[in-house]
Amino acid sequence: MKRFAAVLLLILTAVALLAVTASAATTTTALSVRTGPGQFETVTVNTASLEVDGQLLQTDVPAFVYRSRTMVPIRFISDALGANVEWNQDALQATITTADKTIVLTIGSATALVNGQSVALYDCVPATMAVLNGISRTVVPVRFVSEQLGASVEWDQQQYLVSITSPKPQEPETPQEPETPTVPETPEEPEVPTEPDTPVESETPVEPETPAVEPDYTVSVPQKSSSGVLSWAASDTTVSPRVFTLDGRVVFDYPGGKLDKAGGTVAVNGPVVKTIRYNQYDHGYDDAPYVARIVLDLQTGMTKEDLEITTTGGSVSIRQVGDPRPLVVVDAGHGGKDPGAMYDGYNEKDFVLPMALEVGQRLEAAGCRVIYSRDDDTYITLSDRADLANELGADIFISIHANAMPQKPDINGLETYCYKLGGQAEVLANYVHDAILESASPGDRGVRTANYYVLRETDMPAILVETGYMSNTDECQMLADATYQKALARGIANGAIDYLQAAGLL
Repeated sequence: MKRFAAVLLLILTAVALLAVTASAATTTTALSVRTGPGQFETVTVNTASLEVDGQLLQTDVPAFVYRSRTMVPIRFISDALGANVEWNQDALQATITTADKTIVLTIGSATALVNGQSVALYDCVPATMAVLNGISRTVVPVRFVSEQLGASVEWDQQQYLVSITSPKPQEPETPQEPETPTVPETPEEPEVPTEPDTPVESETPVEPETPAVEPDYTVSVPQKSSSGVLSWAASDTTVSPRVFTLDGRVVFDYPGGKLDKAGGTVAVNGPVVKTIRYNQYDHGYDDAPYVARIVLDLQTGMTKEDLEITTTGGSVSIRQVGDPRPLVVVDAGHGGKDPGAMYDGYNEKDFVLPMALEVGQRLEAAGCRVIYSRDDDTYITLSDRADLANELGADIFISIHANAMPQKPDINGLETYCYKLGGQAEVLANYVHDAILESASPGDRGVRTANYYVLRETDMPAILVETGYMSNTDECQMLADATYQKALARGIANGAIDYLQAAGLL
């Protein structure tokens, strides 16, 4: 009995020692993790130690376990494995490069591009941002990145230790001995010629191949001037293109002509022309083996009659006459790889797109021209959104979003933003804000100012509508309701129409 008690005491002592060792190997800490663009939530995590080739790696933001994966600062781990890291703030992407591999990780995305191929991250845990003591780092799942770089990874659960072993360099192959050259054989004696036979008639000579037909002239690729004039020219000054229209496009064909550069596109984003495409064809007309084609893709509702086309001396010059209707750029926030705020299984990008489309339809019905920054689930950078509105010369710009504040889940209501007070943007914001309150009756958090990129960098009156707080459970469910979305969109459109009418633009 005493022996049993002694053994039991030893076992309990060992268990206690193991518990002390395990608890000493990790600590818990509170840090902020990115949940959406500019949005972070505080989480409590277990930290982990990190070693590479037996050497402990010191990092300003520690490795930690998050959603079943150990996350490490990408720059530290890449530097330790001899890889280069570049950060793209606009795209929220980190690119890791070695001599033979390029890995692109996007904040919030559970897939990576490895040498151009899409690869899912383990357990769908995405790269994210972590903030501790004011220091922000991009953190990634350690096993995925390490193994992609050829390293091996081991996890010690007791010590909460990640051990990474760098890939071993391959030994060069031993060069093979060169083969012994073959001695040429002694040439045979030529045969003694015999009497010639009756001569054989020669074969009918083969007709020479018809040489490739050279183009009759060249055509320069289209250009856009600073004043918005579109132009190109043929080297033969007597040539005029064959012009026809097809499904919202104006086509210029040059039979017998060849472009002086490879095919491509020119982004125009003008009041009439959206893009120019040009390409080379070797068929299409019976009287010409070459066809140079230039295509103008028109904005919605535009026709050839909205263009002033001048053709002289082989040159084509096009001025966009435009449209007297006011132009509104409607911007659905986020999109594609950027989901925006994420709560209760919903993504912000999926709330704001149907609202933006509804706003656009109502504005068009009221006599406006509408251009969408996106009309599907596409990622668009902030600079591209602002540039689009500026290049089009839009009359007003409306960006639609949903808000979130995880630290204060009770907050709810509508906020409408402009860059600064005292200008037309504030007037537009007030018109839209009041109309939304009347149409949908959300909580009223007022018209505010913010240094948002799309408000700061646009040249026309621009506003950003935060339609409600997804971090508030009740309001998130309201924002998910299609009827409520239409009520919000109706208010946004009504306010914009009121502003345009008061400004004499509609």
